[in-house]
Amino acid sequence: MAKNTLPFKNRVKQLEHTFKLMLAQKIEATHNRFTSWRHENDLFFSIIKWILMATAAYTLLNWIWGDRGIFSGWSLEENTSTPLERIKVSLTILGGTGGIGYLVIKFRERSALEREEANEKLVRAVQQLGDASPQVRIAGVYSLADVADTYEGLYHQRVVDILCGYLRTDRLLKDANGETRYATHEDGTPNHDQPLSTDGAVESTILSILASHLKAHSRTNNGKQFSLGSWSSCNLDLHGAYITEQVDFTDTQISEINAQDTKFSRDVCFSRSTFTRKVNFLNAKCFTTCDIHRIANCMSRELRRGYIYSTRQFQQGCIC
Repeated sequence: MAKNTLPFKNRVKQLEHTFKLMLAQKIEATHNRFTSWRHENDLFFSIIKWILMATAAYTLLNWIWGDRGIFSGWSLEENTSTPLERIKVSLTILGGTGGIGYLVIKFRERSALEREEANEKLVRAVQQLGDASPQVRIAGVYSLADVADTYEGLYHQRVVDILCGYLRTDRLLKDANGETRYATHEDGTPNHDQPLSTDGAVESTILSILASHLKAHSRTNNGKQFSLGSWSSCNLDLHGAYITEQVDFTDTQISEINAQDTKFSRDVCFSRSTFTRKVNFLNAKCFTTCDIHRIANCMSRELRRGYIYSTRQFQQGCIC
């Protein structure tokens, strides 16, 4: 009897698992269809949302100012109201609803035009960043920063991603065989800690713009209150990059930075910087001086693990 009971329980568990799996798939498929339908009818939902908000505001104000309760604005006195007054109220409500719909449509059209304009400027700036002339590339860097400052929102992170992506590309000077060229010691042997680069001007411009937009600025004369940099909520992804210019991110606030396997051939300074999320400097190398004095407010253990590991690679590095 016990032998027969055990297979029965197993079959029940299998059927239960199959049912739960089918139910989860059905719910997910329904959610995906609803999300797709809502995305296709996004304008309709926006109009309905604003109509409901306007209706709630109208009801609340009439409840506060009226003398007949919460429906003061939606009822007429039977003794004093006439058919003409009822028609006027109905037309007013219809006109207000139509006006809200028109404003929502115009707002969406303007937003779409602004996004299209921003994307066009972004594409032109990226094309400049890929030009052979360093002067044109520098102009592209400033154009990208201007797009982020003008249109804000998602364009902050998008521009930061483009600039960090550029820093991650291989921009070191190559010889005829495609090998990286290095500076030489006094005895003529190559210094593998100092690779040569012809892109220093563009790189230093990018680092300077990043630092200026990440740096906190004083809002008072005594310097006790600070406003965050406009890009302080952005994430910096520099993993695997080879930075040949000086990095000075003193007094900056950064949401998250990934500098795993990054190599810094010149001085690096993150003194008094604040990180609000993850920090990763695993296997990062600095061949001159690295100052990470008084870093604060990191919400991830990866800061400690990353810096403890990376300082073994950093020459003259310090943690205080």
